[in-house]
Amino acid sequence: MQSLLNSLNYIAFLGTTITLDTGIGAEIFESVVTVLQFITIGIGAIISIVGLIGFFEGRGDEDSQKQSKGRNQIVVGVGIVVVALVTIPLLGNIL
Repeated sequence: MQSLLNSLNYIAFLGTTITLDTGIGAEIFESVVTVLQFITIGIGAIISIVGLIGFFEGRGDEDSQKQSKGRNQIVVGVGIVVVALVTIPLLGNIL
């Protein structure tokens, strides 16, 4: 992998050239990965909170459909957060 990185002097990223030799490009890429991780965790947390609210509304109204939908949203939100915590940092290690 390191020899592949040594043979490539630049990466085309959104129409701009990022040079890895100076370290500036690597810092920019790491900050993009960090922002992407932060945004993804936020989206997952919001989905989980909405699901939690829906779940408890369903429990109060004894509506099994609301409970099921809320439970599914909680699981999806937690899944998104786990993907953000595990997979997105691996993107930074690829380059």
